[in-house]
Amino acid sequence: MASISSSRESFEVVIIGGGIAGNALATVLARAGKAVLVLERSTVYRDRVRGGLFQPWGVAEARRLSLHEVLIRAGGLHHTRAVPYDEIVEPAAAEAAAVALDKILPDVPGSLGLVHPSACQALSAAALTAGAQVLRGVAAAEAELGSAPTVRYWLNGVEHLAGCRLVVGADGRDSTVRRRAGIPLHGIEPRLLGAGLLIENLERWPNHQVAIGTEGDLVFFVLPQASGRARLYLLYRVDQRRRFAGPTGWRAFLDSFPLACLPQSEYIARATPAGPCASYPMNDTWTDCPFSDGMGLIGDAAGYSDPHIGQGLSVALRDVRVLSELLLAGDD
Repeated sequence: MASISSSRESFEVVIIGGGIAGNALATVLARAGKAVLVLERSTVYRDRVRGGLFQPWGVAEARRLSLHEVLIRAGGLHHTRAVPYDEIVEPAAAEAAAVALDKILPDVPGSLGLVHPSACQALSAAALTAGAQVLRGVAAAEAELGSAPTVRYWLNGVEHLAGCRLVVGADGRDSTVRRRAGIPLHGIEPRLLGAGLLIENLERWPNHQVAIGTEGDLVFFVLPQASGRARLYLLYRVDQRRRFAGPTGWRAFLDSFPLACLPQSEYIARATPAGPCASYPMNDTWTDCPFSDGMGLIGDAAGYSDPHIGQGLSVALRDVRVLSELLLAGDD
């Protein structure tokens, strides 16, 4: 049986979920002198085949939050061009039509590719440095919402209570905070699934270049990261759920990558997996109102856009900026 901590802690904000959105918000608020507690379930951040790209406007948000350098030090890599390959276009023509990602916004050097676990860890360290209390390995966190919220959580078998003025749910797609608040998540039916795989030993691929394209029944993405790594994605029909499933799914995934329209695709297919191969539905979800008395949602907890348009991390930082500006504008 778990024992109960004899002390009741008090904070201005308790953030449930210490991923990119939660740690970013904690850093910004703690830098402004607010008492912040972050509760994160994992003790080690692991690759989960999602969240590897900030669009140029997301890079601009990172700069406004003074978090851009944190992400660069964590191995963030800027992409300066995106090539739209297609089976009906010769590769040379596709490359001539490349989009200059470093010209989309003034003084923004392109999109930003990163290793999601490294970014989470770097932002967690930034929150700690700024003065936030960050707890990892929290077994459970239950929020009692209202005008004087309380969060009950368990750490190392001991039950703790934390009072606060606001609970922020940054606990992802399956947010327990959202469910606790009774806020429904709406969504459209997916027509596509997307499988992803992190690979390494890809030093010959130009690390400043993103590739997107179609061939046969697949949509593909190549998103470079630092040190010869890249995140690959393949989108396919939702009625083929088992196409890249199971312990050999990664092999079927890489075997699908030799594509006539994509230069170096045979080289990509011989790369070394550096993480799991997993699939997710490609669909939009949303909440009609991402807050209630004593609680607000940010990032995927508040709803997420179709992952294949790659806006999720940028939206998360926009959420962080909007909410932090509201909270720091006054004492209400």
